[in-house]
Amino acid sequence: MWPIKRLTQQRKVSAIITLVMLLIGLLIVWVMKLHAFSALTLATASLVMCYGLSWLGYRIYHFWQQPQLDLIAFCQTKIEGESNISLQFANKTSLNQQLADAITSLSEQKQQPNTLNHALWQQVFNLWSAPLAIFDQQLDLLFCNLAFKQHYKHPILAKQNADALGFKHQQNQLSHPDFQTPWHCATLLHGEGEQQLWIFTATNIAMPLEQQRRQSQNDVIRILSHEIRNSLTPIASMSDTLLTAPDLPYAQQQEVLERIKKRSESLLDFIHSYAMLSHLPDAKPIRINLAKLCEQQAANLAIPLSYQGEHFATVDPMLFEQLLINLFKNAQQANPNTQLSCHCYFQDQQYILEIADQGPGFANLNNALNPLFTTKVNGQGLGLTLCRDIMNLHQGNIVLSNHSTGALVTLSWP
Repeated sequence: MWPIKRLTQQRKVSAIITLVMLLIGLLIVWVMKLHAFSALTLATASLVMCYGLSWLGYRIYHFWQQPQLDLIAFCQTKIEGESNISLQFANKTSLNQQLADAITSLSEQKQQPNTLNHALWQQVFNLWSAPLAIFDQQLDLLFCNLAFKQHYKHPILAKQNADALGFKHQQNQLSHPDFQTPWHCATLLHGEGEQQLWIFTATNIAMPLEQQRRQSQNDVIRILSHEIRNSLTPIASMSDTLLTAPDLPYAQQQEVLERIKKRSESLLDFIHSYAMLSHLPDAKPIRINLAKLCEQQAANLAIPLSYQGEHFATVDPMLFEQLLINLFKNAQQANPNTQLSCHCYFQDQQYILEIADQGPGFANLNNALNPLFTTKVNGQGLGLTLCRDIMNLHQGNIVLSNHSTGALVTLSWP
């Protein structure tokens, strides 16, 4: 016989809700088909129902899951010693309220760990869908719930030591090979001395990770589609003008072609910048002449620059050159007549480079480093994000601010 994989309670509920919503949708479509609705009407109604039923299913699942999340959070506060917090549900006679009352009663007991009321622990914690195990000060097992026993693949004996169960103990944290990816494990220490308890919990984060991956994928597709459409639409329009007007004067043809070229170059720049965010190489810092590097990049952009302070610093030359290009271009785009001043010094075991320009300053300091945020008409919102990532590769930091005559960028790294 083929082995049957056990489903968690959460997956069972999700599957049941999904199946019910699907059956409701199929039933409605079948009824509409019996009434001879057109194919377009059926398709439109199906899309609307998919959205509505998905939303309804999510709300039902959230309504079922929320009391469990509240109970887990309430129990953790009690474990941490909070005595003035209570949990009340709308239905005073519900099982959830009984569990909350039992947790409160358990937290008020002043018993020693070796005289724990195991029946009460089982009543409270066995209903959790998350695996949980509790050890005493010597890391001998006091209790584990049903979810832990289902996922743990070996026999369990009372008072068995954590080492014998396969746990590893490092820096006040417990880990186990059976609870690796996609599990997120946490260890809480409660009490002191002989009353100290080790509480091990594991949470399956496979579903949140998958949702985050899909959301990131959708964001990338949305962003790229938006930028590509914005560039290709005018290019297609201008190309159509050339094809449908063969007698267009030469000067106008050149102007149209120049616009197509600029649009194409802008699109290529965006794709290049976006790709760099995902493929930045590891930083390989070496000691270089930072003053010379700043002066070279300013000269390439024809920007007057005044440099003061330390001339030599330890950075990755290629990455730092890209960072300076982005910062200097931003200053020039904000004010074509800007002048730059750079001041580099060494303080508290860190290099600090301050770059100031003469322009309007940052319009929105809170969001300036966020990807794709820009206040420029033709901006992409990737330059400062790239600078932040380059500083992260140097284990450094970038801070944006405004001074009396413009913008100020402060870079710091060890």
